[in-house]
Amino acid sequence: MKWLLLLVAASAFAQEKTEMIGQLGGRSTLLVLHSTRSADGSLRHTGEYIVLPALLRRFVDGESSPEIGVTTLREGTTPILFGREPTGELRGSLRGGAFKGIRYGPGGQERERFEFSGQFPEMSSYKASVRCQMRDAGYSS
Repeated sequence: MKWLLLLVAASAFAQEKTEMIGQLGGRSTLLVLHSTRSADGSLRHTGEYIVLPALLRRFVDGESSPEIGVTTLREGTTPILFGREPTGELRGSLRGGAFKGIRYGPGGQERERFEFSGQFPEMSSYKASVRCQMRDAGYSS
């Protein structure tokens, strides 16, 4: 039993987390991938992406092949994709901290192009203003 726990713990530490930001079509999107390397050198990926303007969340699951340099991620609406129809598929090249390719719909039709990078934009150009009003039973602040 102890060996099983050690094996599970070692595989958890072998995961690599990658966060990328980019464009899915014309929408800003954050992609988070957890990767595990197989014995043959391929990478197994799980994760999610969030389309920022709409806060639309999709889960991904797939693999990267080192020989041909192709990454394929099935996409779905739940964290467990096994046994469920995918809502789409991201196919592209994942190299040097960048993931570029095409998103396909469930029938294999091309939907939109995407490009993600590990280079996040600087926050110095970001400007935001927040306004809050509280009202309850005649009281306000």
